[in-house]
Order: sequence, then C-alpha cells, then structure tokens
Amino acid sequence: MKRMFILLVFLLLFVVSGCSEETVIESIVVNDATVLDTYMIDEFELENIQLVVHYSDGSNDLVMLSEDLLSTNDLALLSIVGVHDLTVYYEGLSTELTISLVSELDATMEQIYLLGFEANLVTGTYEDWLESIQGNDGKNVALRVAEGYIQWQLVGDSIWVNLYAIEDLIGAQGDPGVDGADGIDGVNGANGFDGTDGINGLTPFIGNNGNWWIGDIDTGVFAGYTDLTIQQTGNFEFAVNSDGQSYYLVSYMGNDRYVEIPNVYNGYPVSEIGQEAFSNNTIIESVLIPANVKKIGSRAFYQNSKLVNVVFAEGTQLEEIGTQAFYQATNIEDFVIPATTKTLGSEVFYDVNKADAVSLETGSQLVNIEASAFIHCAGLSEIVIPNTVLYIGNYALAYTINLSSVTFEENSQLQHIGQYAFNMDISIASLVIPNSVQTIEFGAFAGMGSLTSITLPFVGRVRDGSSYSAQFGHLEYIFGDESFGSYPANNYFIPELLNTVIITDETTIGDQAFLNANTISNITLNHGITEIGDEAFVGTGITSILIPSTVQSIGSSAFSGTDLTEITFDADSQLDSIGYSSFSSCDFVTFTVPASVTTIGDFAFSYTSHMTTFAFEADSQLEMLGDYAFYSANALTSFDLPNSVTLIGAYAFYGAINMASFTLESESQLMTIGENAFRQTISLVSIVIPNTVINMGDNAFLDASAITIYARASSQPVSWHVNWNPSARPVIWGYIG
Repeated sequence: MKRMFILLVFLLLFVVSGCSEETVIESIVVNDATVLDTYMIDEFELENIQLVVHYSDGSNDLVMLSEDLLSTNDLALLSIVGVHDLTVYYEGLSTELTISLVSELDATMEQIYLLGFEANLVTGTYEDWLESIQGNDGKNVALRVAEGYIQWQLVGDSIWVNLYAIEDLIGAQGDPGVDGADGIDGVNGANGFDGTDGINGLTPFIGNNGNWWIGDIDTGVFAGYTDLTIQQTGNFEFAVNSDGQSYYLVSYMGNDRYVEIPNVYNGYPVSEIGQEAFSNNTIIESVLIPANVKKIGSRAFYQNSKLVNVVFAEGTQLEEIGTQAFYQATNIEDFVIPATTKTLGSEVFYDVNKADAVSLETGSQLVNIEASAFIHCAGLSEIVIPNTVLYIGNYALAYTINLSSVTFEENSQLQHIGQYAFNMDISIASLVIPNSVQTIEFGAFAGMGSLTSITLPFVGRVRDGSSYSAQFGHLEYIFGDESFGSYPANNYFIPELLNTVIITDETTIGDQAFLNANTISNITLNHGITEIGDEAFVGTGITSILIPSTVQSIGSSAFSGTDLTEITFDADSQLDSIGYSSFSSCDFVTFTVPASVTTIGDFAFSYTSHMTTFAFEADSQLEMLGDYAFYSANALTSFDLPNSVTLIGAYAFYGAINMASFTLESESQLMTIGENAFRQTISLVSIVIPNTVINMGDNAFLDASAITIYARASSQPVSWHVNWNPSARPVIWGYIG
C-alpha cells in the first residue's frame, strides 16, 4: 500500500511538470502613442519611446528604448536630419521604428510657409517654395522681423529681402451679424449684434519667448528688432586702443542669442575684438562683426558651442583673426573669411568640422596661414590657396580627412610649407605645389594615403639637395621623419599609392633622392636640372625616363638595377659624363649616347643583359670607356667606336659573348686598350687596331676564341704588354685594308 502511494505521488508530479509551460516573449512592437510625427534633432531623446513586449501567457510589459537596443549604424543616423527607418533589437527579436528628425531652421521655415499659405501669399508645395527662396549657392537662410516684414537673407549677404508683410498675415474680419427677428405684437425687434471675427482672423503676435505666435502655435521665428544695437539686453565693455583713436571690445556679458557688435563707441571706431571677449559663451548663435573691426583677438570666440553664423558687415576691414579665435566653435556654418584678411592665427578654426563650414572670399589677400589653422576641420572638402599666401605653418591643414582638393592660385608667391602641414589628409589624390616654394619641412605630406600624384618644385626640403645635409635631399623627407638620419627610408614613408612624381624647378637631383621609392613608376624631370646624383633612382619602379638637355652628369649607380626599358635624351643634350655603374643591370634593349658625352664610367653598362644595340649620336665627343664599362653585356651584338675615343678601359667588354662586330671610325685616336678589354668576346671574328694604339694591356684578347686581329702597325710596338695575345690568335701586321 505504501509503495502504491509513492508511485501515485511521482505520477502526479510528472503530469504537473509535463503540463506546465515556461512563459516566453512572443513579439515586440513600438508603442506608436509614444512616437511623435516629427522631432527637433537637438531635442530628440530615445528614452521617451516605449517598446511593448508581448508574452506567451497574454501579459504585456513596457520597456523604454535605449542606445543598446539599436545598431551602431542606426545610432549614427540619429545625429542626421531626415526620415530614418531604424531596427530595434530586444531579447533576440526585432521590430521597425521610423523617426523624422528636423533642424530648428527646418521647423521655422515650414511655419513661415504655412503663414504665407494661409494668407494666400504663396501657392504650391512647401518644397517648391523652399527651393524658390534658397538660391543656387546652397547657403543657409537667416530670418528676422523688421520694418513691418518677415525678412530673409542668405548668410553672409548684406541685403535683407522682404518675404511677407506683417499686415498681410492678419486674418480677415468676420461676417456681420444677422438682424434680429421682428418683435411680437407689433413691437419691433432689436437689431442683432455684429458677428465675431471668423476663424481665420488669428493675428500673429509676439509671445513671451520673443517669437511670433499664431493662436497657440509658436512659429519659431524670432521677432527681432529694427535696430538691434539698442535693443540687445547684454552689455559690452570697451577700452581705448594704444592709438588713442579707437576702441577694442574687452568683454560681453549677456544672454542674447543674436549679437551685433557696435561699429562705433563714443564716436570712435571699434577696431578690435579683444582677447577672450566671448570665450566659452554657450548662448550666442549668431554674431555680426562690424566693418571697423580689423582684428579678432586670440580665443575671442573660443569654444562658442552654439555659434552658427558669423557675418561680416559690408565694407569690412578685417586683417587678422587671432590664435584659437574660433577654437572648437563646432557648429559654425558658412564662415566666409573676408578678402581683406591677411593672417589666420594658429588653431583658429580647430575642430570646426561641419561640411564646408569655412571658405575664403574671392580676391583674398591672405598672407599667412599659421600653425594648425584648419586642423581637424573634417568638413572641409576643398580649398583654394590665394596667390598672396607666403606661409603655411606646421599642421596648418592636418587631419582634414575629407579634404580632396587643394588648389594654389596662378602666380602663387608661397615660400614655406611647414612640418606636417597636410598630415593625414587621406582624401587628396593629386597635389601640385607651386614653383615659388623655397622650403618644404619634414613630414609636410605624411600619411596622405590616397595620394597618387604629386608635383613638386624640387626633391626634399630645399632646392639643390646636394648643398645640404644628405637627408634633406630625399623624397621621403617631406613624407616622413628626419629621425632616420642621412640614409633614406623611401620605401617606408612614401604613400603606397603614389606612382607619379613631377619635378618642375630643381637644379640638382641629389644622391639617393628616390632610393627605394618602389611604388613610383613615373618620374618627370624639369629642364634646368644639371646633375643627377649617385643612386638617385635605385629601387624605383620606373620603366622609362626623359633626361633634360641641361643635365651634365649622371652619378654613380643612378639608375642601377631599375626596370628601365626606355631612356631618352632631350635634343641638344649637354650631358658630359655617365658615372660609375649608372645603368648597370637595366632592362633597355637599345641605348643612344648623346654627342656631348666625353666619359662613360666604370661598370656604366655592365650586366645589361637585354641590350642588343649601343649607338652614338653623330659627331660624338667621347674620349674614354671606363673599366668594366660593358662587362657581361652578353646581348650586345655590335659596337662602333667613335674616332674621338682615346681609352678603352680594363675588362671593358669582358664577357660580351654575343658581340660579333667591333669597328672603329676612320682617323681613330685610340691610344690605350686596357687589360682583359676583349676577354671572352667569343663571337668577335675580327678587329682592326689603329697604329695610334701605343698601350695594349695584359690578356687584352684572352679567350677571344674566334678573332683575327688586323694591326696597322708593321710590327708589335714595344710598349704593348708581352702577354697581350695569350691565346695566340692570328695577327695580320701592317694591315692597310
């Protein structure tokens, strides 16, 4: 019996546990009642929206939205004006949410449109009306109420345009009341009362917040004042300038959002906005700089976080904007630097990063762009540097990551580009630096990851790099760091995408100028260069090059080991010497030596395993072939030696195993054939030795196994080495053919 009871208990527990179900989330949905049609972007708070959670047991729960319920990409959309479709994630489920975000200006403009529409002053859609007043230049719109009108202008313009007359926005009068009915028993009834105003008779009025209201609707349009200078509630403090003839603004105290700085004070011009006059102000949204102001002092509007519009009065005389004047005034839009401005101080627009927030007025007379002037201006996409600018300071345009176009005006007078001036400007693909530049400091173009082409007046820090410490003459200097000392590290610092370098105004390509710049496949050299230094192009990716006619010397190993397949010399070349190993191991098939060349150095064309033809221009002035000049040039098939040559160096043609023909021009002046000069020229079948040769080196024709030697001398000169013909090849003395 006891066992039966225990069995029944277990059975009951099994049935109960099998029948019970865990409560789970079946679905989630956004509570539409908590979602507004439109939000002001600066006021939107995600936490005000509810998520309804439906459970399997029929119960519901409410969850407030938070950032961790959205993806990173969707969170980023909440800082952008527009209609956004978002996805909300909760406990493995998801649902959709649509949010419409507008700016304060958008909301204001829509209310202005509705005012005009209700008063029959405008027809068509809101979008058509907005496009009709915005103009074609894309500038922002400013609004005010003055002179009996709602007025607008494009920010930066001096003229206000009437939009609506206030009197036209007053509602129409209501219809007159109906006369009362006749009285009873012959007593005339009293006349009816006049009707009340119709429902469209709402007259705009100024509310307690200073905005225009229509009924219970706040239009968002600030009523403003006809004369802003006498209606502002804030206070200015002025002090006399050192000239005794003008004032400078010391400080401003007040809560005005729109500030117009007086042009005169006590009958004298206000010529300067003083240091820190508006520093750390978090209220001002718009400021008008009067025409008399010539200088905006350092930190004048430092960290003005709400400042959007900076407008300069017509006829402005501004000359200088000081250090950090608008530092981290991050909401500035469409700041047009007046053409009269000559100096931009250091960090003047630091972190002013809205799209194209700052620009230069046409005809700018700017002279100096100081250090870090535009650093971190992430919204800057293009800039035209006026031709009046002489100086660009350190980091001046650094970290402007969306800057894709930098143009220097024609006839630029720019002299100096500072350290890291364009550092990490990763959107620039092409850059042309004017010839006026005299100094480019180290790292000026560091980190420009998209750069494919650069035009420079010279290579390195200054012109004629050979006149300075060797490190200054390297291309890497302007892309990297001076800490690597004199040996270049081009393969480390030069941008990976850079393939084209154009030099426009150099005199000397210094030693190792492009050494190991292996991404660069196109190099253009300017007329006027007189010298190409040692190892100048070793390790580059060039396959062809044009040598200007002004070049007089090519240094040791200048092109050694490159993939050169074509080398061309300008007409009327002045080239005098081709240095040691200059073209060793290059890949060209033919080479023509300019007539002006007098010396071909040791190893100059050694190991040129693809070169089949080597020629000289007419009237060659060549005097000397250096030692090993054509060592192992094993594809060379023939050689015609100019009559001006007096010396063939030791081992000059050693290993030219396919050279079948070697001729000397008539009236040859050859005097010396060095030791082993024609060693292992196994395809050479004949050679004529002129009687001018007085020195013949040891083993001159060793292992020239097919050759017959025709000597014009009647017998072996006593000055020849006794072992000049160790292979005892046939010699025809007194040859006159």
